[in-house]
Amino acid sequence: MNFQLDSRLKLNYCPSVCEWLDASDGLFIVGTYELIESGECPSLTNSRLGSLVLVKHAQVIADYQCENGGVFDLKVAERHLKHQLCVAHSNGVFAVYWIHNENISLSFAVNTHSSMLTCLNYCFDNETSLFFLGDASGFMHIYREKDQLLKTAISKFDYPIWCTHILPLSPQTVLICIGTEDGFFKIIAFHITKVTHRIVQANNDSQSGVTTISSIDIKNEYCAAMQLFVGSYDEHIRFYTLKIDCESEDFSNIKLNITLTNCLKISGGGIWRITPIFSMDELYLLVSGMYSGAHIVKDAKTILTIKNFDKTKDEKEHLVYASLIDKSLSNLVICSFYQKTVYYFTQK
Repeated sequence: MNFQLDSRLKLNYCPSVCEWLDASDGLFIVGTYELIESGECPSLTNSRLGSLVLVKHAQVIADYQCENGGVFDLKVAERHLKHQLCVAHSNGVFAVYWIHNENISLSFAVNTHSSMLTCLNYCFDNETSLFFLGDASGFMHIYREKDQLLKTAISKFDYPIWCTHILPLSPQTVLICIGTEDGFFKIIAFHITKVTHRIVQANNDSQSGVTTISSIDIKNEYCAAMQLFVGSYDEHIRFYTLKIDCESEDFSNIKLNITLTNCLKISGGGIWRITPIFSMDELYLLVSGMYSGAHIVKDAKTILTIKNFDKTKDEKEHLVYASLIDKSLSNLVICSFYQKTVYYFTQK
C-alpha cells in the first residue's frame, strides 16, 4: 500500500470522531469539540464547544454548531431515505440529528443528567430505536424510542465507560458489550420487552482501560459465533472468538464461551478505535492509534502505519482519535485532534 497525502482541511475545533455517510462519494461526517475557559460559556457544562462538520472530498459542505457541547461519539444510520446521526454530547445531552439534502437539523435532544457522555450505540427493533449510552461516572443509560423517547433501564458500574458495542441476538434480546477504565470488558444480556439485564461475561485481560470493541460474524453451524476486537490504553488489540449457546428461543438462558486467540501490540499511546473492513473478501482492521497514528492490520499483523504526516517542529504531535477508509482501500481519512485538521490520503 502506498498512500500519499492528497489534501488537508482545517477545522474550527478538534476532530474527535468521524463516520462515512457515502464512501463511494467521499461524503463523511466529523464530530468535534474544543475546550474553552471556565465561565466563558456558562450554559455549557465541562466547558466544551462542539460541531458536526459535513465533508465531501475534503471540502466542507455544512458546519453545524451544536448547542449541547462537544461531540464525544456519534453513530450514523440510514432511515426514511435520510441519514440519522445519534450523538453523545459532553454536557450529558443525547441528541439525534437528520442530514437531508446536505443540511443538518436537530430532531430531538434529551438531557440524561450525566456529568459527561462518553460513548453510544443503537439498534432497531421493528422501527423502534434502542439507544445505549455510557458516561464518565460509570452509568449505562438505555433509551427506547417509540411514540416518544423513554428511559427504560440504567446500570451503574464502578469506573468510567469508554465504549459500547451492540450484538443483536433476537427481536427480544441484545448483548451489550462495554469497556471500562479498570481494564474490564463486560457483556450484558438485555431483554427488550421485559426490560431486564444481567452480566453474562466479565473479562480483564487488558492492563488498563478498554477503549474500543468491534466485531464480525463467523460462520458456525452449531451456534452463533463472532470475532471480537478489543482495544485498550495498554497499546494492545486483543482478538477473541465468542460462541453463544442458548437453550431457549427467546435467549433467556444464554451461555457464552469466549477465547483469546491473538494479541497485537501497537506502541505509541493506546488504541482508540478499531473498524473492521472487508475488501475483496479479505478482512482488514483500520486502527486509530492515538499518538501512534493510523494503522491497517491484516491477520493480526500491522501492514501499514501512517504517523508523522505534515508535522513541523513548531506544531504539536498528532493525536488520532478518528480515521476512515473505503472498502476499495484507496481513500483514507485521518483526523488530527491537536492540529484541528482532516487529512485526505489516496493510494497511488
